[in-house]
Amino acid sequence: MSRETVSFGQSGPTPVCVDEGALSSRTGCYVITLTFPQPTQIGEITFRNYYTWAVGIHVLRAASNSSVNVGGVVGAGLLGGDSGGETAWAWKDPGAWQVGVKNKVIMPHPHTETASHDFVSVTCLESRVDWQDVIGLRLVLRQPSPVWRTFFIEEITAYRELPRLPPFSVPIISQDGQVSARKSWDESGGEEPAGNAS
Repeated sequence: MSRETVSFGQSGPTPVCVDEGALSSRTGCYVITLTFPQPTQIGEITFRNYYTWAVGIHVLRAASNSSVNVGGVVGAGLLGGDSGGETAWAWKDPGAWQVGVKNKVIMPHPHTETASHDFVSVTCLESRVDWQDVIGLRLVLRQPSPVWRTFFIEEITAYRELPRLPPFSVPIISQDGQVSARKSWDESGGEEPAGNAS
């Protein structure tokens, strides 16, 4: 069964550095901003990696309080957004952004190609803050290695719900020590398989 995707606008990747006047062609940090047309629930973000070592996710919610600084990032490319109306201030206020996922490593060895092209999933269960009433997400991409001059992520998809877990098996040990396996939950609605009556 297919899950419901959430539409969004996308800007970036935009390079980030401490001193905007010294912005070089390779900063080691980029930001991609996802803009949602209305406050929404996000369950999972998926994407394809391209030589990105780690990703952080910053969340802008409709109910964000600008007077509480909960870990927004300040830097070139982070202060912006196309949102208008009453929430326009939030896109330019670093304190309105909450750090959901600080630094998820998706390429374990930054100097080698291991996992450099993997398909990646980040769910709301990995976040420090709820992904409810979300109006913006910022994906902070990091690559400290000078080996890869280009890094990014692509094929970004946002889902409203968490991924559905596949059926799984649990071992059954009989009195004589024989081990067998049975499904503990089937796809038709969670009923026990027939033939398990004692």
